[in-house]
Amino acid sequence: CALLPSGIECWGENDNGELADGTFTHRATPAPAFGLAGATQIAGGGDHGCALAGTAVSCWGWNSYGQLGDGTQTQRAVPRAVTLAGAASQVATGDAHSCALEGGAIECWGVDYDGEIGNNTMKRNVLTPTSVAGISGALAVSAGSSFTCAITAGKTITCWGYGSLGELGQGAGDSSLTPVAVKNLTAVDQLQSRADHSCALTGGTVWCWGGNGAAALGDGTYTNRSTPVQALTGAAELAVGGDAVCARKTDGTVWCWGYGGWGMTGDGGYSQRPTPIQVAG
Repeated sequence: CALLPSGIECWGENDNGELADGTFTHRATPAPAFGLAGATQIAGGGDHGCALAGTAVSCWGWNSYGQLGDGTQTQRAVPRAVTLAGAASQVATGDAHSCALEGGAIECWGVDYDGEIGNNTMKRNVLTPTSVAGISGALAVSAGSSFTCAITAGKTITCWGYGSLGELGQGAGDSSLTPVAVKNLTAVDQLQSRADHSCALTGGTVWCWGGNGAAALGDGTYTNRSTPVQALTGAAELAVGGDAVCARKTDGTVWCWGYGGWGMTGDGGYSQRPTPIQVAG
């Protein structure tokens, strides 16, 4: 999906209504999403999406675990409004859960097998937004496949949910039903979580943690890390994918690392890159 001044357009697979165009028809070219004019942010999950328009959140697509937050488990080809406790300023989506940032608080909904909702319970499905325990003054929220992280008021990071590969950054491969602090990170400027790993930008340095089977942590290894490891210095902007990570440096160059089997690292090859390599051109 793409965010445009006129709204949102989506393309690709549409078995679950994830293109939000009112149909379940696959699209090889972009089609306007229904009722999303004025959207300012879009977040794509495994087979569902959510958008922020003003302070309101709407979601659509796959809903077997309640990840659309409308109190049902019905797939939706048209966006449905999510009833939140406050005014939203950001939305984030994992594989089968979603979260919204509201005035420093965070609410999550959807699958909760591993504590993704962060309210000290572990239910099969949470069909409506539920407050994350102990969160106040949060600045940002980001979701991986089965975990969630947030930048705190003090510009540190806290995470909750599945953690067996080190996704929570707490120094141990444990899951948590409530937020736990990521070790050794302060003054965080940017945070992105995807799949089984996260990266953060602090003072121009990119730090990553979690699953590293595809070398997405950029530390020269394929070893999972339960605390952040340094990937790149001199960075100004960060983009995290499911198997590869890229960053824009302050000199305008772009560097990527991780799985390159489909050319994701942009260096002209198809090899995995366990350390950052400059994107050609």
